[in-house]
Amino acid sequence: MMLSHNEAYYNSQGYGLDVFEYFTDYPILPLVFWTINVGSGLIAPVLLLFRSRWAVLVALFHLYLYCA
Repeated sequence: MMLSHNEAYYNSQGYGLDVFEYFTDYPILPLVFWTINVGSGLIAPVLLLFRSRWAVLVALFHLYLYCA
C-alpha cells in the first residue's frame, strides 16, 4: 500500500505529511532494483519446483542483485 501512494491508506494509519512525502519522493532507480530483486526471488523457487533449466539463471540473477 505504501508504494501505491494511496492517500486514504496514509490517513487511515494516522501518518503525517512527512511520511507521505517520504514515500512519494522515493527515487525510481532503487525502486526498480528492489522490484526486480523481489520478483526474481519469487520466480526462482517456482522454477525450481518445475525443474526448469532457467531456475539456476534466475536464482543467480537474484543473488547478484541481492549482493549488489
